[in-house]
Amino acid sequence: MSVTLDIKLKRANKVYHEGETVAGVVTLCCKEPLQHNGIALSMDGIVNLQLSSKSVGVFEAFYNSVKPIPLISSSIEAAKAGKIPGGKTEIPFEFPLISKGNKVLYETYHGVFVNIQYTLRCDLKRPLLAKDLSRSCEFIVHSQVNVSKVSIRLQGPLMIIF
Repeated sequence: MSVTLDIKLKRANKVYHEGETVAGVVTLCCKEPLQHNGIALSMDGIVNLQLSSKSVGVFEAFYNSVKPIPLISSSIEAAKAGKIPGGKTEIPFEFPLISKGNKVLYETYHGVFVNIQYTLRCDLKRPLLAKDLSRSCEFIVHSQVNVSKVSIRLQGPLMIIF
């Protein structure tokens, strides 16, 4: 029996700002009715730091690697245990993109030593003999720039020295 699981966000560019709602649908396609033990959705934002093997030894880079730093984490139950009818089924979801406590939601960044990544993950739990299904989807967080903080005033003549 063939089952496909997919996560589709409402925004085609997948770009969100802090305070907005990440919304979309989980799409399930199957030819026959599907028995499941629940569908869970989770949203995570993490910072991964990695040491360079050039600045330190190769072995030290593996042993001294820093654990991922969580920025945001929340989960919901998209569907309780039951049956999904054959055909295409869409389950809508929404997550508020709000940091908890004094944590800051940094912009998405993929660099050599630092990765800041935000992902959605859907897990479909199935009965004993069937394998669980899982799908993940990355979305992008941009920070909003406050123009009043960025503006620079120049007073007097401007000199450029080479």
